[in-house]
This record gives sequence, structure tokens and C-alpha cells, in this order.
Amino acid sequence: MSDTIYINGRYYKPQSAKISVFDRGFLYGDAVFETMRSYDGVIFLVEKHLIRLSQSAAIIRLKPPHTSEQLVKMLYRTLKNSKIKNAYIRLSITRGIIAHGSASHHISRPNTIIICREVTPPSDEKYKNGVTAVISTYTKTAPNAFDPRIKSHNYLANILARMEAAEKNAYESLLTDSDGFVTEGAMSNFFLVKNNALYTPPKNSGILEG
Repeated sequence: MSDTIYINGRYYKPQSAKISVFDRGFLYGDAVFETMRSYDGVIFLVEKHLIRLSQSAAIIRLKPPHTSEQLVKMLYRTLKNSKIKNAYIRLSITRGIIAHGSASHHISRPNTIIICREVTPPSDEKYKNGVTAVISTYTKTAPNAFDPRIKSHNYLANILARMEAAEKNAYESLLTDSDGFVTEGAMSNFFLVKNNALYTPPKNSGILEG
């Protein structure tokens, strides 16, 4: 078993996997991604992940170079190549390289990147006893400011919220909207069980649909 990186049709070891510093995903976060898990060689809800990826790409006017059916095959080939049964899998599609400026309407060749790594799940103790969480000082971006359906490489707010949690010895950081209502975790969806019913914030609260 070994970590495997797929870039535009070729496989690499982590130390050899490279893209250009002029790639817009690096320069501007101009890229979309999905993070998946495989269990005993089966990628969990892969079709639904690709529907969300396609939606993200359409909103930012990025045309993926592959169909969803082709991406499924690529994901499974990368997983098989890694020989990892229970894997962390991240699929990214960047807008690629555009010669000058930040305008994105020029034609470019998107880059397709798949990262397949061994995953370390939360310990049994965490499942049994739970974890701590803090309310972040960062608020969720309002839906009318940035479309929450876009799962893009612009993840800095979430990273800062996670750093905030770590500084307070917490496992996760919960984001709120401008009215103080919890919307989601920095790296997770938020659910509440009450009176044998499962609750989650509504879509119009600005959450990324999980």
C-alpha cells in the first residue's frame, strides 16, 4: 500500500507529484474538489460526490475535461493502483494555466488531480465519549455574498476556524451565521438528535449541502 497521486492521466508518488505554480487553483483557489472515503475498496456515495462536483464546476463556469462516468473509472483505477482498501480520496479539478491576469473567461486546459492516501479514522474512544467543539469567532459567509454550493479551493476561512479550535484544545469549530445560529462545522456538517428526530440547518442558511 502506498499513497498515490493521479495528475492528468499519469500516476505519481507524493514526492514526484507536481503542477505549475501558474495553475489558477494555486494562484487564486480557482478550482473545485470533493473529498471521499473508500471502505474495503468501495468509494462511499461516489455518484453523489460527483453530482456536487459537477454543480460546483458549473457555477464557476469550469468545464471538467471528463464525464462523471470517466471520473468514476479514474477514481477506482487510482484506488486500485494505491492498493489501499480504506482510503482518503480527494478529487480536484483546477482551471489550469491562463497566460495573464485573473480573468477566467479565456480558454485553458483544466488539471485533474486525484490524491489517494491511507486514512486514520477517529478512535473508538472518540465515537464512544464524543469530542469537544467551540463556536468559532468566524461567521459563515452569507449565501448572497458567495454561493455556498461551490466547494472550491478557497478554504482559508475553514482552516482558520480549525486553527482556532486547535488553539482551544477542541476537535472541531462550529460556524454561525450573522444571526448567531449554528450552520456547520469547519470540516463537517452539523446534525442534532432531539426527541428521536434528526435535525440539521436548512439549505438557505448558507451551508454546503453534505
